[in-house]
Amino acid sequence: MPEKSNEELKQMARDWKKSKIRTISNSLKNFKNAEVQFAYDKDGKIYSVMANLEGQPLVLTLKISQKRMEMMLTDKNGSLLEHVYQEGNVMNFTKNY
Repeated sequence: MPEKSNEELKQMARDWKKSKIRTISNSLKNFKNAEVQFAYDKDGKIYSVMANLEGQPLVLTLKISQKRMEMMLTDKNGSLLEHVYQEGNVMNFTKNY
């Protein structure tokens, strides 16, 4: 993953502060009556949970391996809204809305 400029890092930090992933994970009420699904793939563990944000059902998926961590937020139809990727000291956050 190429290095980001200071401006790109600042913009990513601003986007992260307003992200839906951050908002959902900061309050347990968003996970009321939620069911967690668990799976493995060749790289590690996958956790997926249906959450609600302002009445909108969303799916938060967390993939964890020895080398990296990923969080993906999708709508109930599977369209990717946000993606967080971290490998070592490198983090990337993207939003698709």
